[in-house]
Amino acid sequence: MLDATVVNIALPKAQQEAARSGCCSAACHRMGVVALRDVRERRLRGPRPDRCIAAAGQARDHQEARPQFTDPPPHTATWSPPAATDCCRWRRPKTCGRQRGDVGRTVLMEAAMRDPWEVLTAGSHDADRSVLLLPGGACAARSFNLVMADPALAGARLVATTMPGNAGAPPSKDVSIPALARQAGELAKTHDCDVVVGFSLGATVALDMVRSGQFHGPVVLLGISLTTADEARFFRTVVRASQKVGKWPMALLIQLMPLMARSAKTDPAHKKELIEDLKRNRAADTVPLCGEYLDYLAADRDPAADLASLNNPAWVVHAEKGDGGLTDAERATLEAAPNVTLVTLPGSVFFLPDEAPQQIAEVISAALAQAA
Repeated sequence: MLDATVVNIALPKAQQEAARSGCCSAACHRMGVVALRDVRERRLRGPRPDRCIAAAGQARDHQEARPQFTDPPPHTATWSPPAATDCCRWRRPKTCGRQRGDVGRTVLMEAAMRDPWEVLTAGSHDADRSVLLLPGGACAARSFNLVMADPALAGARLVATTMPGNAGAPPSKDVSIPALARQAGELAKTHDCDVVVGFSLGATVALDMVRSGQFHGPVVLLGISLTTADEARFFRTVVRASQKVGKWPMALLIQLMPLMARSAKTDPAHKKELIEDLKRNRAADTVPLCGEYLDYLAADRDPAADLASLNNPAWVVHAEKGDGGLTDAERATLEAAPNVTLVTLPGSVFFLPDEAPQQIAEVISAALAQAA
């Protein structure tokens, strides 16, 4: 036969002893969580009437000062049983983040509250020209902060976005490059953008926007890889291995990316934000996205010839080292194209918008000058 006894490890010591003795007083019952205990176990230990009475008295005195309610307030999650000298208190669990008004939240909660296409804007709504900024893989919209703050773009409205599945943003159902290009095209239409700028993965999306007719204005392609040969072999190996053996190779790469960002030649405060955004990436979201990206690069087509055949003015920007590059054949095709301007930044640069914001802003300004 089972009997109900008071069991709560958070109670004061005297009350715990009372609970172990089998106390069933109403006051003790209200102070803790009711559990079921085998009556045989209680009989073996024997009753402890002295401690039961003492604990019941303490609980009764404390009960008189306790607020009379039975359900927790709507904004709270758990109730913490009071100590012998404190009133009854309500508290949030630590996993729920900080109190309302603070910006800190756990990554899981933040991802659930975020939109697949987050937008960061700068400049007046009445500006004559607008620019859509698409960051690189694993990066967030604020990776363009320094570019957006450059005086060369003071008269334009700038719209940066975090693409789905990057920097902790939730992925969309379809993360293929054509699907992302369609969604980015809708975003460009919504904000009346005259120029589209993309970095790395964002540049590939921007290129598909003009190839598919989603966008008809000037494009600036930063650190773009046109084909598989342009992309780093180490990155390709990690992505393909993660598709075969599980996401752990990508998880290791995500852990290494903040270490790479520490060597970025940029403003310390901006570098801190960059590292924070890189840490927000999740391998489960990154592997499908990067797999679609590599499949797009491996498709049987000639992106350089496609770009050269378009009417869109285009700027293709690379550093001498660090951000990938073009094959000799691709460079020759683009150099001969009347609508394409090749820009090479000196030195080694990996995060182009973060490490060379002034040069990037000047290129965007030139693109704005040619916007119809």
